[in-house]
Amino acid sequence: MRNERRTSGSGRGGGKPVAVRRHGARRLLLHLSLSPAFLGLPPAGTSRNQANKWMTKAEAVCGAAVRNQIAPALEAAVVEILGKGAGHGLNS
Repeated sequence: MRNERRTSGSGRGGGKPVAVRRHGARRLLLHLSLSPAFLGLPPAGTSRNQANKWMTKAEAVCGAAVRNQIAPALEAAVVEILGKGAGHGLNS
């Protein structure tokens, strides 16, 4: 098992990760920003304890949204464009 990070730009560092090689397959990294409104989350609390509880819930809800809504839609779009088998394993 080998993980290899590739970055854009020069080899001197500071580049943004653009792809990861894992198990011999190239994977595209997507950076998502999901709003609390999209996730159906209430405003965060004002105390540290409330904010920590909100963040824990937000992380769980965000993971579920990516797994159950975004990844299947993305995989369907890839399959539609590239053909069956091309999008295999986007959820893994």
